[in-house]
Amino acid sequence: MTAKEVAPGSGLKSFLWESKDLAAVIAVSPFLLFSDWYPRFVSVGGALLLAIFCMLRWFSNPCRYLVVTALLFPFIVLSLVSLSISINLDKSLNCLYFLELGCALFLLIGGQRDLPGWIARTWTHLFIAGVLLLGLTGPVVAEFRVPRKFLDLAIPKMRAPGVGEILDANILGCLLAIALALAIGFLIQSPADPQERRPRRLASVWSLLLAILLLVTQSRSALFGIFSAVLVMVALRWRRNRTIALSVFGIAGVFLWWRDIDFFREIAGRMGAADALTFRLEIWERARYAVQDFPFTGIGAGTFQEAVLHLYPLVKLSPDAAPYHSHNLYMQLSLDLGIGGLVAFFTLASFCFIAGLDCFRSGKGLALGYLGAVVVVLMVGLLDSPLWMNKPNAVIFFLFGMLATFHFSQDPVAYARQPAKNVSLFDVLFLIALWLLLTLVSIVLLSWHFEIAMTLAIGSGFFLGWEWYRLTDDRLGEQPLCRSNRVQRKEI
Repeated sequence: MTAKEVAPGSGLKSFLWESKDLAAVIAVSPFLLFSDWYPRFVSVGGALLLAIFCMLRWFSNPCRYLVVTALLFPFIVLSLVSLSISINLDKSLNCLYFLELGCALFLLIGGQRDLPGWIARTWTHLFIAGVLLLGLTGPVVAEFRVPRKFLDLAIPKMRAPGVGEILDANILGCLLAIALALAIGFLIQSPADPQERRPRRLASVWSLLLAILLLVTQSRSALFGIFSAVLVMVALRWRRNRTIALSVFGIAGVFLWWRDIDFFREIAGRMGAADALTFRLEIWERARYAVQDFPFTGIGAGTFQEAVLHLYPLVKLSPDAAPYHSHNLYMQLSLDLGIGGLVAFFTLASFCFIAGLDCFRSGKGLALGYLGAVVVVLMVGLLDSPLWMNKPNAVIFFLFGMLATFHFSQDPVAYARQPAKNVSLFDVLFLIALWLLLTLVSIVLLSWHFEIAMTLAIGSGFFLGWEWYRLTDDRLGEQPLCRSNRVQRKEI
């Protein structure tokens, strides 16, 4: 470790200084997360205050925040559009508070260029500890809608005032799976250094407790997500297992692709999830209709329940069973923000994932755990959308922000990376225009073939994420961000 990381008497002071932006977001977050508790002007004021703070940080160093701002630009524009067409302004406004909080986290964390490795590790441990604390209270205060799915547990359950949404069994399970992926990342990636023994022992305790709590939630989607994440992390950590992991994914994908719906009904029946599958199939069908009818703007953030009740009534299920989201992250993104939101989300996700993958290969830092956490989010999103447009929404953007700051970091000890190169404003505008073009192409195809159009939208996001990565990678060329302000890079 360098003197920068162990400077005597300056650890706490340095941590507080580096965490000041994060502390500002946390200070404003109660007014946005629990907006129902306050008059509207208080929550709106908190949202404006956070926006002004982010703008001040941006104007303090536009070159530093240009790339992360450009990645968030589609979300900002589409959020305003979604608010303007919403049929339930209060609900949409509450959902967009959650999105603003996440975007602010990504901007302020992802804009870091010199975050010390020990501070990143501390943030990660604090996040895991917070989720663990939530999980320890979860079995007591959470409302588990389907008790005794596959574990014969008799735990008293009651809803806690104000935080019941956070502690829904599926939401809590997804948070626990994300934290478990981060803890496993510590275990299998930390170097064999005597100074790293204590963090690894702590990660072992985290992993054991989180795994037990994850089983208690009985969230099948979360278990599916952590299984996929562990498979990916093991394949990345040990190359000899990469072929096995890819073979498992490939064979499973081909097998499931050729099976009909009766096969899934039979499997769901054996797992005690036949009713859940029937519920999801009808909800997904209604979500598909809504995406096809409103591809440009979506139906308005958080208004899926109203759309189902008034425009796409349920046939096999009772109208009282209409959920507030579509139980699929990819459809929910299209419902809330239009097809452009789906493309923008996967642009951001793929940029951060590719950048984190490169950091892992280069530096053996914290990137592996965060890569696994992103895999959890994406795989759980196939069956549910527990962390989108609700109170824990900021967790997704926290993960993306940490991967982005690893990419932009100048700390050679933590990440063994050169500072990411600078890019031109013209390149940024070109990629934003390309996002618009690919979104329009996907929308045109939507009326012809829904699955192909959605696949194209997701693939376009991955393509744009790769282009953003190429634009900011050191080894792919030199180009200044601001023509009049070339940055002197320090070779490692």
